[in-house]
Amino acid sequence: MKIAGWVGLALVLGLAGCGQDKDDVRLEQMSCPAVAVAPYARDLVQWQGNGRDLTDLDYRLRVSDVRGSCTRKPQDDNLYVSATVSLDATRGPAMTGDGVDATYFVALLRKGEIIQKTTFDVSGKFQPNDDHLTLVDKPVVSKLPLSETLAGSDYSLVVGLQLSQAQLDDNRTASRR
Repeated sequence: MKIAGWVGLALVLGLAGCGQDKDDVRLEQMSCPAVAVAPYARDLVQWQGNGRDLTDLDYRLRVSDVRGSCTRKPQDDNLYVSATVSLDATRGPAMTGDGVDATYFVALLRKGEIIQKTTFDVSGKFQPNDDHLTLVDKPVVSKLPLSETLAGSDYSLVVGLQLSQAQLDDNRTASRR
């Protein structure tokens, strides 16, 4: 038998003895939750007055990035998830000041059900002659309890801008175009 055949046989025999032991369960529990941006809460368009023409645009915000990581401490039945949210702002022609304020949320879901939602305020100022601004907030850390029947993959984080009902309706309408 050639060397490749022996290696293949050794692999098959080695894998045949594999089962799920406590270390395997611990690795499964360590899997990080999915992180997503809520589709209709990704964008915020702030208008000046009642107009909806480009000349009435105050500013536009967009959730541009969400970076997540997770850690687990030895002998701890919790998973610690950190998420850093970045927002891109664009100044519109109707903007008279230089400041932009926004509120975003981070919702924690367990098996598809919202178990916690927290809002965070961010603000920034456009530099003179600069129409773009990126806001990066400090990391948001969540502590997720784990058990033999509850793994990190049973959780998910959903991020979005906190919108009024009218803004949410505008985003839904715009997505259909």
